[in-house]
Amino acid sequence: MEREGEEAFGLFEEAAKAKKLVAIGETGLDYHYQHSDRKVQQKFLVRYLHLAAELSLPVIFHCREAFSDLFAIVDAEYPRKAPAVLHCFTGNRQEAEGVLARGWYLSISGIVTFKKSEELRLVARDVPLEQLLIETDAPFLAPQSQRGRINEPAFLGETAACLALSRNIPVEEIARATRENSKRLFCKDLDKF
Repeated sequence: MEREGEEAFGLFEEAAKAKKLVAIGETGLDYHYQHSDRKVQQKFLVRYLHLAAELSLPVIFHCREAFSDLFAIVDAEYPRKAPAVLHCFTGNRQEAEGVLARGWYLSISGIVTFKKSEELRLVARDVPLEQLLIETDAPFLAPQSQRGRINEPAFLGETAACLALSRNIPVEEIARATRENSKRLFCKDLDKF
């Protein structure tokens, strides 16, 4: 896996330096599937963090069953409060608090609509609107009414509606906040979005 990591890193580095990327990632740690050695994952995470810091690009983090290591590495290797998003968050309240305390955005996918995701809905309900994002994680994780189908952007409305219901606010408020957050994170140099 290390050889593939080297090849991929070179491609991302070249694209980032050519200003073809608005963020670095998805990068991070996944200890659930164990597709690669933890030390190798950590090594490449550090390299991507350094690349993002060098180019002033936000980072899109993936984290599964590795929050303590992710937080420790990022705290040591990435500027404090540098822009980032924890994508497809499915963690607990303590992990969400760690994300938010670092000033990152927390992105919620269609998983929040699943019948067994009550704890995630409670966590997502309390994320400050100015740090909330929603996503498809396409082609995976379609919301409840679309389970079994390939996920697509058209299904974001169900995720937004679920979050609005849990907060007792209009869905338009979720849409406005997440749109503005996306612009702030990914399009800071663009005049229009």
